[in-house]
Amino acid sequence: MIAAKFSEVFSGKGTKRREAINILKTKFPDAKWFGSTALLNISEDEAKIMPGICEFGEVTVTKVNLNEIKTSSLKYADKLFWINVSRKGQHDFTSLDIAKDVGTFLEKKGFKASSKGTIINILIYNDTALIYKKNEGPGGLPSGLLGKVLVIWENNYQSQMSLLKVASRGFTPIVLCPKGTNPCCGEKIEYDFKTVFNTAGFALKDMRGPLLKLFVYKLAKKIKANLGVWFVVSSEIFGSGLSGDIKLLKKIEDLSDLKPLRPIAFENKVNVLRLANKFGFNTSTSISEWRRFRSSELNQEWITLELDKPLKDFSKKIKEFLTAGK
Repeated sequence: MIAAKFSEVFSGKGTKRREAINILKTKFPDAKWFGSTALLNISEDEAKIMPGICEFGEVTVTKVNLNEIKTSSLKYADKLFWINVSRKGQHDFTSLDIAKDVGTFLEKKGFKASSKGTIINILIYNDTALIYKKNEGPGGLPSGLLGKVLVIWENNYQSQMSLLKVASRGFTPIVLCPKGTNPCCGEKIEYDFKTVFNTAGFALKDMRGPLLKLFVYKLAKKIKANLGVWFVVSSEIFGSGLSGDIKLLKKIEDLSDLKPLRPIAFENKVNVLRLANKFGFNTSTSISEWRRFRSSELNQEWITLELDKPLKDFSKKIKEFLTAGK
């Protein structure tokens, strides 16, 4: 059982706040609510990438009894710890009283209080106490609050982070992804490189990085109108390798007639990596469809000297294929 706190949802106002709460209560009909915190029957791995969850942790639920609270806190303590108490209801003690008593108890057990240590959350809600070790979730709003967006998926941590950012702002993501890949959330529309390329009459060995990207941009352009999406999202970080080459991306946009939004385009790659690791996304060099079929000969010289002709030839060919409805 997980305690999950939806701070941003419950701190809002007006119609959207009510709609967001209704989405959560529909999604988790069996959840028990304690203000903005819910008891959910999901795993920690699910909670850490679920849009809307700001804090979460495996939880112990007890009656409001100081001895039980102290004993329960013991199993969440690390060498360094910090107690965070929030409280609602009428009680003959304050939040500070609980924090002091539990902190003293843990220090006598050999642990040390430090604001840099593991945070133990204690929520006292009327006659019930929830105790759990604080982990950070993506925060934001639950997915499904706003309209649909189409997310171009490249099976890497940048795609995961872009998808998660869009979903946690309330949008409903539809993910255009290679067959067999695993986006962290959203409805999938899968395609198979090998089948489509063979049908189109060209060989995988000729499909270099920019051409693959152009193909998927073309595919996104073709299907977006039928899906009724608000906009298309891609995951490039400017200045980061091939996908961050702004001039190259501009050519691909022009040839595909698609200009996607890029929610992490100007973010620091180190920060994106740190967050991706925190959420458990694979940040190592993957064997994604994209990298598997990218030619090792692709380099800046090829991009600079030979890009125009192959991109234009490919654009014409793929455009004919897509418009034929195959």
